Amino acid sequence: IYLDNGILIGEYCNNTLVTLDIAKEIIEHRIKICDGKNVVSLCIIPPKFNITQEAKMYFNSDRAYECIDKCAFLVNTEINRILVLAFINFYKRRKPAKVFSSKEKATRWLLS
Repeated sequence: IYLDNGILIGEYCNNTLVTLDIAKEIIEHRIKICDGKNVVSLCIIPPKFNITQEAKMYFNSDRAYECIDKCAFLVNTEINRILVLAFINFYKRRKPAKVFSSKEKATRWLLS
């Protein structure tokens, strides 16, 4: 997780299983990096990515929304696009969120 030109970028490793403990670590690290300032976020999802139900729920918690104004998800497979859209719609995101297959389009949307 790092800041790049005002965008907080989180890039998951391929073949990752994000558990509740990992989700908590990610959120705490992100909040520390943001230093109390709100940012926009780009989450880069690799082709082979898995997340537990508990982690999904935590990513929709009040704590997970701290310091985030909106979030773009960058995916490169159709199945991940469908899964991320399902996540966004099922958990009724409290901040704007969209799925993109182009980093340039995601960046334009985040900075608009």
